[in-house]
Amino acid sequence: DPQGKGGMAALLKLDEAGVAEIVAEAAAESGEMLLAANYNTPTQLVVSGAKNAVALACRKARERKGRGMELKVSGAFHSPMMEEANRELAPLLRKAVWRKPRFAVYCNLHGRAVHDGESARESLLQQMVSPVRWIETVRNQYADGARFWLELGPKAVLGKMVAPCLNGIADADTRVEQVSSLESVRAFSL
Repeated sequence: DPQGKGGMAALLKLDEAGVAEIVAEAAAESGEMLLAANYNTPTQLVVSGAKNAVALACRKARERKGRGMELKVSGAFHSPMMEEANRELAPLLRKAVWRKPRFAVYCNLHGRAVHDGESARESLLQQMVSPVRWIETVRNQYADGARFWLELGPKAVLGKMVAPCLNGIADADTRVEQVSSLESVRAFSL
């Protein structure tokens, strides 16, 4: 958020219902905005909102034998507190040419595949102010036949969340790999 009034925290070792209770309590007690912003795994959710509400959510998570870790971020991402930035980005997204993708693109807004440029644009227009649905994204990819996930980047973050999202659902034939460069992608046979 532009004013720097927002923050985020990872709440660990608690399920979605437990986090929902914490969010409701912390928002009510602080009188400030707080919501679940990232559904990373069934026991790793991230909250986003006003800094005081985020800190209170961390304390409440610890009281419930979970963990609350404030994240070093500059705002309350994936929440309504990003609305001003979203308004600035929207004209650029609308102006860009959005073609039909050559393969399914999964949107974290709702976790489903989109097959046309217009749907991808509309999802991105809402993503900055909406929760990330990573659990649904991974589960829908699996249901649609994905058995191999390749994470490209300097840190293995998302790949580590695939197995917990598929716990009790996936066959033994799933595979997750992490590479640090595009050149390294050639080493994998899909």
